[in-house]
Amino acid sequence: MDLIATGSYCEVWRGRMRKHSDSTDVLRVAIKKMLEPWMLMLEYAHEGTLQRYLQKHRPGAQHVEIQSQESVRLKNSKIDAKKLLSMATQVINGLLHLTKYKLIYYRLSASSILVAKGGVCKLSGFGFQKEITERNIYEKVINVLNPFLLDVWPQNPYHKISTTQGLTHMLLASYCGK
Repeated sequence: MDLIATGSYCEVWRGRMRKHSDSTDVLRVAIKKMLEPWMLMLEYAHEGTLQRYLQKHRPGAQHVEIQSQESVRLKNSKIDAKKLLSMATQVINGLLHLTKYKLIYYRLSASSILVAKGGVCKLSGFGFQKEITERNIYEKVINVLNPFLLDVWPQNPYHKISTTQGLTHMLLASYCGK
């Protein structure tokens, strides 16, 4: 196993599973508690984050593909509307799955969604800020500077439509490069 990243509250390690399922579930998770801390194991997403994937495949994007010493070509990386809709549907299905079990997906963003081979989206980045975890509550707080944020912020558990609005905003911003 190799340590590939560290965050404020976790470490990310890359390892290899001995057996692999052919399932393409939006969410494939195994949780194992050793002594401490909890370990969350996710399958490796070959394409990286959704944000990077969408930026790489925006209209007009091209990259050099080297197959051998003699074969070098410029390849268009454009993603079509059907594929974009498929990816959005996968993310929505993952969010609905979590909602079914009354789980909150905190901080929905294109950088916390991973893309596996074939454009299969996987939700990642589970967890709350330390303060919320310690108090074991999620309080409804109104943003005094912009009360509208309460209704559209994706992790707001009080409005079901907010997740869809947040997802739409996130996908458009990533795809358009904003």
